[in-house]
Amino acid sequence: ITDLTEEGQGVARREGKVVFVANALPGEEVLAEITKVGKKFDQGRAVEISRPSPERQTSFCSHYGVCGGCSLQHISYAGGLLAKARWVQGSLVKISGVEISLPQVLGLKDNLGYRNKAVFHGSREEGQWRLGYYRKGGRQPLAIRECPLLPPLFLQMKDALEGIFQETGCQPQEAILRLGEGEVAVTLKGCSRKEAEQVEPLLQASFPQAFLTQGEKGERLLTMTLGDHAFQVSSASFFQVNRKGAEILYEVIASFLPEDARERILYDLYCGVGSIGIYLGSRVREVLGIETVPRAVELARENARAAGIRGTYMVGKVEELLGRMELDPEGIVVIDPPRGGLEPPVLEALLASGISRILYVGCGLGRMARDLGILREGGYEVKTVQPVDLFPWTGHVEA
Repeated sequence: ITDLTEEGQGVARREGKVVFVANALPGEEVLAEITKVGKKFDQGRAVEISRPSPERQTSFCSHYGVCGGCSLQHISYAGGLLAKARWVQGSLVKISGVEISLPQVLGLKDNLGYRNKAVFHGSREEGQWRLGYYRKGGRQPLAIRECPLLPPLFLQMKDALEGIFQETGCQPQEAILRLGEGEVAVTLKGCSRKEAEQVEPLLQASFPQAFLTQGEKGERLLTMTLGDHAFQVSSASFFQVNRKGAEILYEVIASFLPEDARERILYDLYCGVGSIGIYLGSRVREVLGIETVPRAVELARENARAAGIRGTYMVGKVEELLGRMELDPEGIVVIDPPRGGLEPPVLEALLASGISRILYVGCGLGRMARDLGILREGGYEVKTVQPVDLFPWTGHVEA
């Protein structure tokens, strides 16, 4: 086995053809059963490991291998970080032609229980409405008993909600839990308002810090903190699900600011409720944010005002607004786009602007590498790449 994929599969070659081998790690020799033969590659699973990797470990969740969440529990945390570093390096070289030395991924000391948000999917199992995740490789529901990536409170509330569903008849397609400062917002998708009104008092009887929200304007907000900043967040607003990891990431972004950043404007694209720009706001002259969700823009304005940050926030699609704006070439752009990366008009507007420095936060390595390749062709140089492990034990890495 010579490599490891983001899905946690070992990579080997048989007669020149790539074989992806489940439950195999780099450096191992395994006896594998071929489970699927394809035109370009085969798939298999390790049935016997004759030479195990020193990084191999026993998974710590009973659902591992069936649940679609984690993919790296059978390798040590240090081994997983090394694999992620290789993914970052390999993606940049293969897709964008950026040659970098193997980076060091910034990991977390506390790499369990880190998620402040859980999205549970509802399904019927043994006559009861249960909550869980999707199974690996598809969208088939899997009712769960545990999840080491969640705070214990979420699992306790999940169990309580399942009992309440049995009592009230509420059957949500999704139950979303978000943990703020001493409060938990619960959103039930697929339940009527009447059903939700039945659920809330029953849940609060055991969890008084919980409240239900249906995602409407005027709803009760959560307070989320990053560093010294507090942010008001609605149920529909994006916010980093790993607070400690996000603080590490944002400090990395701050370290990339130029020495004279206080004299420059920061353009915060895809700003959400304003977290990155506000976190950096005291280190720049002013912030201009763009976000497509109107409610998130309202909250960004309120969050900036509360933080004492000089900020202007605009509602609209980045790909539409950016092309109509005249950017200050001495300004700084920070981009944290969706997993699909940047739309072509955004890249065109950035190239036309002549902006001096772009800080790109990538959550999808392939798309990020594609975008960096286009920016390089337009005259930009990739100066520094720093990965951060925002999602330990999974196949995701931010850079």
